[in-house]
Amino acid sequence: MALIEHRDVDEVVRLAVEANQALGAAGQGDLVWGHVSVRDPRGRGFWMKASGLGFEEVVASRMLLLGLDGEVLEGTGSRHIEFPIHGEIFRMRPDVQCVVHTHSAAANALASLGVPLRALSHEGVLFTHPDVPRFLRTGGLVKTKELGVGLATTLGDARACLMPRHGLVAVGESVATGVMAAVLLDKACRVQLAAMAAGEPISWSDETEAASKRDEIWNPPLLESGWQYLRRKALAAGVAAESAAIETSPSELEWIEENSGRIRTSLPNGYCVRPPDEACPKPDDCLACSHFFTGGRFLPVHRQQARTIDLLIARAEAEGLPAVANSHRRRGDRLRALIRSLEEPTCAATTHPVGRNSGDGSHLPAGTHRSVGGTAARRTVDGQQASTPNGVSSSR
Repeated sequence: MALIEHRDVDEVVRLAVEANQALGAAGQGDLVWGHVSVRDPRGRGFWMKASGLGFEEVVASRMLLLGLDGEVLEGTGSRHIEFPIHGEIFRMRPDVQCVVHTHSAAANALASLGVPLRALSHEGVLFTHPDVPRFLRTGGLVKTKELGVGLATTLGDARACLMPRHGLVAVGESVATGVMAAVLLDKACRVQLAAMAAGEPISWSDETEAASKRDEIWNPPLLESGWQYLRRKALAAGVAAESAAIETSPSELEWIEENSGRIRTSLPNGYCVRPPDEACPKPDDCLACSHFFTGGRFLPVHRQQARTIDLLIARAEAEGLPAVANSHRRRGDRLRALIRSLEEPTCAATTHPVGRNSGDGSHLPAGTHRSVGGTAARRTVDGQQASTPNGVSSSR
C-alpha cells in the first residue's frame, strides 16, 4: 500500500527518521554520507535528512522537504548534493515511496569484479534472474539532473541497482521494503565475496527456485518483520546511549540504598516494591500501581514508551478505530506529563517516585506525599512540589 494513501506528514517524517536510524543499526553508514528519502504524502516532493549527519544521528528537526528538482521547501540545514538520485527516481517510478542510497563496501567490492550476482543465499534471490542492474556511466557523485535520470533509467523497474565505485541504490513501495532492499543487497554481496574468497562458487538458486524463495521468504509480511527488527534495534541503541548519558541523582541513589531490602525487582522503567506474598495488582499498568516508583534515570525508557504509544495511535487511526486511538492518546498524554515532571530542572536531585498509594503512605520514600485522586505528588529537595499523573503500562 502506498504511504501517500494513508499517512500524514508528521508520520512520514517519523518514518524517514526511523529509516535513517534503521540503516545505521544495520551497519549501512559511511560516516555522514549516504541518505534515504520518503515521498511526501501531499505530492510536494520527498523528505530527506540534512547533510552532515550519520544515519544514527538523524532526528525529525533535521529533516528537509525537497521538491523533485531539489528546492528546499521546509526545514533548515544544507541538502545533500546527490538529491537528483531521489528526485529522478521518484519522478520516474510513481510506485516508489522510499529511496535508499548507501556506500556499501560489499556492493563496491563485488561490482569491481564484473561478475554477475548469484543467489548463493536467501538474500540473493531478490536481485537475480535477472541480474541486478549496474549504473556504469560514472562512479562519481550523481549531482545533476542528467545523471539522476540516467540512474533512474538504469534502475528501471528493479528494486535495486549497483553503482560501481560508489555504492548502491535501493527502492521500495514502502519504507520497510526500501530499507530492507538496501540491507539485503549488501548482505547478498557479502555472501558472494566470502564464497569467492574461498574458491569458485558452483551452486546457486536457479530461476525457478529463486522465484519460489522470493514468494516464500521475502513476501511483504516477512520484509515487514525484518524492518520492525531493525527499528527495535535502532531504538534500543538510542535508549542505551541516552541512558548511559544520564547519571542517577544522589537522592535516587540514597532511596535505592534505603529500600534495597524492599525492592522486589528492577523494571525497565522503575522499581517494584511489592511484598513477596502479594499478587501483582496492576500487571498491565505499572505506573498506576502503589508499589511502583521511577526516577530520572528511566527517562529514556519513558520516552521510548511515549514513541510506542504514538505508533499505536497511528495504527488505530489507520484501521478506523477512533475509540482505541483516543484511549492510547489519553495514556500518552499522562505519560508525557510524567516525562515533563521528570525533566524539570528543580527535580534533578530527587527520586521522582510516582504511583497510586491507597494506604497511609508509609511505603513512599522521603519527600513524597500520599496520592490524591489517583495522582502521586512528590516534593523536590528544596521543598517545591509537583504532581505526576499515572502513565503507560509496562510489562513486568
